[in-house]
Amino acid sequence: SLGGFIPLHNDVMETEIKNLYIAGNITGIEGAMVAMKQGEIAAYKILGLAEKVKSVQNELLQERREATIEFHECIEEGRDYVNNLWKSSRTN
Repeated sequence: SLGGFIPLHNDVMETEIKNLYIAGNITGIEGAMVAMKQGEIAAYKILGLAEKVKSVQNELLQERREATIEFHECIEEGRDYVNNLWKSSRTN
């Protein structure tokens, strides 16, 4: 539903590999503006700027709502699935 196989990651673009962050189409097929916002989120997370992370996460959600391209009909379910996998991997 996200357009292919993707690495497990959280909402700040962090992967299971320490200090490895991802952004863009590796997280699911979306638009360039989404990819840029994801990159900003990862950068601010690395820099420890939590308020900036939250601000750009809100901008990312807004960008997704206003996107002119049509996403796969199950993309939200795919994001939820990855998020739940991430959470469960952190509790084990």
